[in-house]
Amino acid sequence: MNKYLRLFLLLGIISFESQAQSPFPLAKGNVWYYTYSCLWCQQPVPAPTKIVRVIGDTLMPNGKQYWILDPSDLFNNKFIRSDSNYIYYWTHRYWLDTVWYEQRTFNFNAKALDVDTISINGFSIARADDPISDILFNKPTTFYVYNLGGLIFGSLSIANGFGYTSYEYRGDEMPPFDDWTLAGCVISGTLYGSLSSVISTQELPAQLELFQNYPNPFNGWTVFQYRIAKNDHVVLTISNILGQQVAVVIDEVQAAGQYTAHFHPTNLTSGIYFCRLSTSTAVQTVRFVYLK
Repeated sequence: MNKYLRLFLLLGIISFESQAQSPFPLAKGNVWYYTYSCLWCQQPVPAPTKIVRVIGDTLMPNGKQYWILDPSDLFNNKFIRSDSNYIYYWTHRYWLDTVWYEQRTFNFNAKALDVDTISINGFSIARADDPISDILFNKPTTFYVYNLGGLIFGSLSIANGFGYTSYEYRGDEMPPFDDWTLAGCVISGTLYGSLSSVISTQELPAQLELFQNYPNPFNGWTVFQYRIAKNDHVVLTISNILGQQVAVVIDEVQAAGQYTAHFHPTNLTSGIYFCRLSTSTAVQTVRFVYLK
């Protein structure tokens, strides 16, 4: 075979693989907008949306290229890559761990009810059904649906060409009380869904807002999201039911915007606790349950 023809065919194969390499589209500038509902949350209603952006990429010590998410995905992972077979996280087992590694998740080729023994934040993963052909944002696609089990239960769906489309957290097999749904996204410069109300409420916070932590109840780690309307000194603390402060999570000056704070208790007993967010002008508090 002519060497130029051989080179042309090789480049064609590489090009085809790069275009169709993953159901999860990862490229700088891609954005996902999720709406949020919560069955048992305290008033005011928690964050109506979550915005996840791809802000760049980086080469990890394993020689693989990972995309950087801001602030993180629905499982609080910041570094992600994907191919036609799996989604991969660059992660660590516990919040304070210094050893990071690649974690393989969500097998796109699994048969119905196949179980993946890899754990994501306490979840094991099982395919709920065979891939489903349907329409998303007026575009035909294939949905991959997974049941999540292990320490806590829930479900997740991934749409080919769109990434995560829904995440439902059900606690210990209870009715859903954390429900994330994809409202719109920007993939390779193309807008899908409606984002105008999302942008206005999410990117320009009008006041101090502290949202209910998730998961809640929890027994390992939890995440608090909050918004501040202006540059301010922000203090996020944890107190017990007697009003005694037991942890300081955040104590620093921050710019206006939305933030995510991780809390990993070390010496707390099981019980009811309060998270208090304060700035120079306002204070908000939410209640949560820790199960050791």
